[in-house]
Amino acid sequence: MEMDFNEIISKINKEIRIPLLPEIPTYGIREKLNEYIKKIEGTDNNTSLFPPEYDFYCGVNFYYKDNYEASLECFNKAIELKPDYYNAVYNKAIVLRALERFEEAIETSDRAIEINPNDAKIWYSKGVTLSKLVECEKAIKCFDKALELNPDYYDAIYNKALMFSHIGNLEEAVKTCNKAIEINPNDAKIWYNKANSLADIGLINEALKSYDKAIEINPNFVLAFYNKAIVLGAMGFYKRSLETYDKVIELRPELAMAWYNKACMYAWKSDKENSLKHLSKAIDLDTRNKEKAKTDEDFLNLWSDEDFIKLTT
Repeated sequence: MEMDFNEIISKINKEIRIPLLPEIPTYGIREKLNEYIKKIEGTDNNTSLFPPEYDFYCGVNFYYKDNYEASLECFNKAIELKPDYYNAVYNKAIVLRALERFEEAIETSDRAIEINPNDAKIWYSKGVTLSKLVECEKAIKCFDKALELNPDYYDAIYNKALMFSHIGNLEEAVKTCNKAIEINPNDAKIWYNKANSLADIGLINEALKSYDKAIEINPNFVLAFYNKAIVLGAMGFYKRSLETYDKVIELRPELAMAWYNKACMYAWKSDKENSLKHLSKAIDLDTRNKEKAKTDEDFLNLWSDEDFIKLTT
């Protein structure tokens, strides 16, 4: 005997934990959800009688397949049938953000907050959307609200630190990074973000230690090596900086700026041969470096050099 759609939906609710977007569940859960949706569609019931849960599940399923427009349409149908359907409103806000319809995403987040103001996730999600609009102060307030509801909400702390860094409040950025590190000391990215803020403040030794910690956690963290090399070069530690750029190039040989920055450093050291060698590679990878070098004062002592002129012409 075939199940009707209400039985199928009851079975879904019992057997599958469908996380709120944008969390992606395991492949097995996605396959099972897809299977149940087909079963619902295979019942003899009139589709106009399907409950809002059906449209919700379809919306989730379309999101997993990166079909955001179809996902949005489904969540809208679910909300039309059940205006206070919190999970559908929440997910609609996520889909709108994925579609880069940020203002609508914020409006929808506000609607979700009206329904359930005590869910830290919706405050966090609204903060993320505001950050896309570079509304940093407003984003920080949303992250603070999320943290009021869930003090150990790591992602909220992490993104709050990014916002402080973006607005130039570097001391608060470092403090917030430290709070995040207390919760999760094994995230290389938070050590990297802390290092960047410390470097901007001018606390170079502490910045280098934080870059090293990020690299210890993730030995292939290209940006950590890259920024560490920049800091070392700016401090005049040319040998260490060049060695660090070598690691960047080992990990990502196509990164033109690593070759370009090495060329600059060799120019500082009056090593014409190595400077032009690395500049040539930087130009091969990105022809814009040809014009850049002609006005970059790092190459001032080479501007009148015949080989430099030939290379950059």
